[in-house]
Amino acid sequence: MRVSRWPAMFALRLRTLLRRADVERDLEDEIRDHIEQQTQLNVARGMNPVAARQAALVAFGGASRIKEEVRDQLRPAALAELTQDLRYAWRMCRRTPALTAVVVVTIGTAVALATSAFSAVDGVLLRSLPYRSAERLALVWDTQRQKGIAQLDPVSFTNAMDWRRDVRALQSLAVFSCTPRPIITTSGVADRTTQMEVSPDFFAVIGATPLLGRLLEPSDFAPGAAPVVVITHALWRQRLNANPDVVSSRLSVDGVPATVIGVLRPEFTALPTMLACQPEMYRPLPSRYDDAQRSWSFLKTIARLAPGATIESAQRELDVESARLAAAFPEANRGHRAVVVSLGDYVTRPLEGELLLVQAGAVFVLLIACANIAGLMLTRTAARQRELAIRIALGASRARLARQLATECGLLGAAAFVLGAGLTSIGAVAIARQLGDVLPDPRGVSADWRVLAFSILASFAATIVFTIATVAAAFRGPGPLSSLRDGGRTSAPGHAGVRRVVVAAQLAMATIVLVGAGLLARSYVKLRAVPSGFDPRGVVTARVTLPDTLYPRGERQVRFFGEVLNRISAVPGVTAAGAVSVLPESPNFDRTDAKVVGRTYAPGEVPSPDVYRVTPGYFEAMGIPLDAGRRFTPTDDDQHPLVAIINETMARALFPDGSAVGKRIWSGAGQAERTVVGVVGDTYQYGLDRSLTMQLYVPHADNSGGDLTLVVRAARDDAGANIAARVRDAVRDVDPGVPVDEILTMKQVLAQSAARHRVIAQVSIAFAIGAIALAALGLYGVIAFGVSARTPEIGLRMALGATSRAIIANVAADVGRIVIVGIVVGLSLSVWLAGLLSPLLFRVSARDPLAFFGSCAALTVVAALAALLPARRAARVSPAIALRCD
Repeated sequence: MRVSRWPAMFALRLRTLLRRADVERDLEDEIRDHIEQQTQLNVARGMNPVAARQAALVAFGGASRIKEEVRDQLRPAALAELTQDLRYAWRMCRRTPALTAVVVVTIGTAVALATSAFSAVDGVLLRSLPYRSAERLALVWDTQRQKGIAQLDPVSFTNAMDWRRDVRALQSLAVFSCTPRPIITTSGVADRTTQMEVSPDFFAVIGATPLLGRLLEPSDFAPGAAPVVVITHALWRQRLNANPDVVSSRLSVDGVPATVIGVLRPEFTALPTMLACQPEMYRPLPSRYDDAQRSWSFLKTIARLAPGATIESAQRELDVESARLAAAFPEANRGHRAVVVSLGDYVTRPLEGELLLVQAGAVFVLLIACANIAGLMLTRTAARQRELAIRIALGASRARLARQLATECGLLGAAAFVLGAGLTSIGAVAIARQLGDVLPDPRGVSADWRVLAFSILASFAATIVFTIATVAAAFRGPGPLSSLRDGGRTSAPGHAGVRRVVVAAQLAMATIVLVGAGLLARSYVKLRAVPSGFDPRGVVTARVTLPDTLYPRGERQVRFFGEVLNRISAVPGVTAAGAVSVLPESPNFDRTDAKVVGRTYAPGEVPSPDVYRVTPGYFEAMGIPLDAGRRFTPTDDDQHPLVAIINETMARALFPDGSAVGKRIWSGAGQAERTVVGVVGDTYQYGLDRSLTMQLYVPHADNSGGDLTLVVRAARDDAGANIAARVRDAVRDVDPGVPVDEILTMKQVLAQSAARHRVIAQVSIAFAIGAIALAALGLYGVIAFGVSARTPEIGLRMALGATSRAIIANVAADVGRIVIVGIVVGLSLSVWLAGLLSPLLFRVSARDPLAFFGSCAALTVVAALAALLPARRAARVSPAIALRCD
C-alpha cells in the first residue's frame, strides 16, 4: 500500500471501530450498487432482467465472501478479537453484578488508600519546596551541649550578622521572628494578625517578588525610617477588599500608622508551619542590637548557599566562626556552636518515618485486597471450568481463552482505577485536613500528575496479580477438560490448596499491620497517660494582644489585664482566672538566663530555663500544684522586692541540697536579682513526649508585656462556649479596640500537642481494621467454597454416622491450620519489622508482648467468626439431599 493512502486507511479503520453499523450499511450499499450496475450492463447486451441479475451475482462471486474479505481488510483479526473479548467481558460483568461490585470496590478503595497516602509522601518528601532554588536554602541554628544533648536553638541578631559577613559559603542570610499584633484596617475595623519581623535580605533569600509595589529595602531598616509593611495577597483580598490603591495606604499596626509598600504574589508561600507562623504581613526587624545583646537568642535564621557551596563546606566555615566568637565573647558564646541544616531535610526528616509508615500500611492493605480478589477469582474460575471445557472442545485454543480471561480482569481493573482515581481526590483533601497539625504545609498534599501516575501503576499491578491468578487457575492441573469427565461436580485439583495459601498470606499481612497498629496505639495511650502537670478540665484560654503605643510596658498593661481578670472572675461559674505569656504545650517559647546569687558559672554553663510572665490566679486557674512556699499576690510588683517561682526540675537542678524557697537568683527577666518565694509542679512545654525543662515564673506586674493568654477555669467542664463569650465581653468592656482570638480549651491544646502520635495511631488502626476485614472476608470465601465443594462428602460422612459436632470440628481444624500458618508467618515478619517503628514509639518496646499477643487474639477471634457460618452450614447438610445431588 502506498504511503499516501495510509491516512485515509487509518481514518477508515477508525470509523469501522467507532461506527461499525454505518460502515456495514455503506458496504452493503456499495455491493448492491455494483451488482445493479453489472445487471444493467447485462440487460444492455440483450439478456432478460432475471438472467442478467443472476449473471451479475455469479460474476461478483458472492456478497458474503466479499463482506468478510473487506471486514478483514478494515479490521485486523487482533482488533476484532479484542472487540469481541470486550463485549463478552462486559456481558460477564453484567451477568455477575455482585462479583463485579466486590472486585471494583475492593481494589478501587485499596488503590485510593495507597494513592492518597502517596499524595502525602509526594507532597512532603518527594516534591521540592516552593521556593526559588530550594535545594540551596538552609537554616542556621545555635547549639549548646548540655548533659550530652545537642538542641537546635534560636540565635541572636548580632551573631547572625557576623555569620552573614564572614561566612563566604552563605551567599545571603536573614533572620526573622513571628509575633501576633493588633491592627486596624483602612475601614477602621479592629482585628488581630500575625506579622513577621525580618532582616533586609529575607525576601532575597527565599526569592519572593511583589505583585504590587515593592518589597523591603535597606533604607526601610535605617534608624528613624517611617514604619512600613509588606502584606500577603490573602490579607489584601480578604481584609482590604483587593483595593488596587492599597500601596501607599496606611494601616494602624500595633497602634502605629504603617505604610503599605507592597503586596506579595498569590503564589508566594510562607515558610513551613513547623518553622514559623503563617504571617499576613512583614515588617523590618529593628537592628538596634550590639555586642551587649549577643545572648538575646530569640531569632531564627534562613540562608542561601553560595554557588558551588555545600552544607558541609558551610559547616566548616561556621565552625571556624563559632570558635572566633567564643574567644571574642566568652560570656555569650563559649560552649556554643552554629549548625547549618538543609531546609528540605529540616522539614521532611521529622516526618519521614511517619509518612513512610502510612505508605507501607496502605500498600499492605492493597496487597491484602489483591490477595483477596485473587482468591475470589480463583473460586470464580473453578466454577467456570465446565464453560471453559466446552469452549476448548469447540476449537478455542488455550491462548485464546487466556486472552479472554485477561480481558475480563483488565475491564475490572480499569473500572477499579476509575473508582480509585475519584476517591483519591477526596482522600487527598481528607489527608490534608486530618494531618494539618502534623504536616509542615498541608497545601502541598494534592492529586497531581505524579499521584495519578502512581494510581495507574497501583491499579495495573493489582490487575496483574488477580489476572495471573485467574489464568493460572483456568489451566492448572488436568485442566478444564476434566470437568467434562467429572460432570462439573468438582473443581480442578489443587485449587483448594492455592486458595488456602492465598488466605494464609492475607492473614500474615494482616498480622503485620495489626501488630504495628497495636504498638502505635499503645504508644499513644502511654503518651496520653503522662501527667501534664496541670488539670485541663474546664479550662478555657484566649489570646489578647495590646498595641504597644496605646499600652506601653508598665502600669497601663498591668491595669488593663487586672481589670479584665476582675470582670472574668465575677462571672458566675468561674472559679479562677489568670494570664500567662506562654501557654504550656503551645509551640511558643521564651527563655532567659538564671544564676544562683553567689555561685560562679563558667562561660556557657549558665542555666537557661523557660520563663513565663504570669498574673496572680494563674496557677489556680491551670491547676498547677504548689509544692512549697506561696503563689504570687497583687503586691508582687516593681514597687516591692522582686520575687520568682520555679518548678521542681529547676529547684532540684539549682538547689539539690535544700529548699529553694527564700534563695536568691539573678535572671535575665528584668535583669535583676529575685527571691524564690515558691516551688510549683512541673509542666510539659514542648510535648508530653519530650523531657521536662527548668521553668521560671515572674510576676507580670514587674515584668509586663502586652501579649498574654487568658486562662479561665470554670466549675463545669462543658461551660466552654459560655466562658469564651464572657471573656470576649470582658475585653470589649475594658477596650473594644483590643482583639481576642485563639480561644481554645486546654483539652484542645493538649490534643494538638499530641496530634502527631494521635494521627499515626488513628491511621494505623484504620489500616488494621481494613486489613483484618479483608482477611476475614477471604477466609470466609475459602471455607464457604470448600464446604460447598465438599457437600457430597459431608453428606456421605453423616450418612455413615458422623455427628454435627464432628463435622464442625473438621471444618474448624481446616480453619485452624490456615490461621496458624498465617499468624506464625506474620509474627515472624513482625518481629523483624517492628524495630523500624522504634523511633515512633513512646515508652513502648518494639517487642511489646501485649501488642503481639493482642494482635494474635484479635485475629483468631475474627477468623473464628468468619468461619462460624460456613461451619454451621456444613453441620446442617442433609445426607439424603447431598447424596441425591451427587
